[in-house]
Amino acid sequence: MSSVAPSVLLCLALLLCGITDTAAQQYPRHAASVNYSGIVMYGSLAAEYEFIASEQVSLRLGLGGAYGSVVVDNVQAEGATALFSFMSRGRNKVEVGIGFSIMRTNFTMIFDEEEATRDTRMFPALSLAYRYMPAKSGSFFRIGIGWMYGYGLPVTFSYGWVF
Repeated sequence: MSSVAPSVLLCLALLLCGITDTAAQQYPRHAASVNYSGIVMYGSLAAEYEFIASEQVSLRLGLGGAYGSVVVDNVQAEGATALFSFMSRGRNKVEVGIGFSIMRTNFTMIFDEEEATRDTRMFPALSLAYRYMPAKSGSFFRIGIGWMYGYGLPVTFSYGWVF
């Protein structure tokens, strides 16, 4: 699996370079944000960077950690997510993201006698969100649902800066 992730990232980067607008920039090219995905008892917090290739396409990379409580005990989880996003035009955008998450974890259920070993796994990453993004630089936010780090469909919220 360790050779799969770099290959996928390389393919995404090459595809992204091929569809980058060559016209004068009419929109921000970069975004930095903090993202929370979860539902109260489990979720993840991540720092994200996004390269905005065109008004309608971007590549988002995030690094973060997951947490779990009540049902899951002794959670040690961290990972990365890469999402290729397709967006509608304008400041108020509908966004669909598809990609993958790689997570290293040792989820242990409360009643398990043994401590689980840390395994690295790849999961699909999907999102459907509303995004407000200014035409130039400034703050933006995203809210929606997403499937990341192997979790179900938690609420996802991002807040950051585009430039």
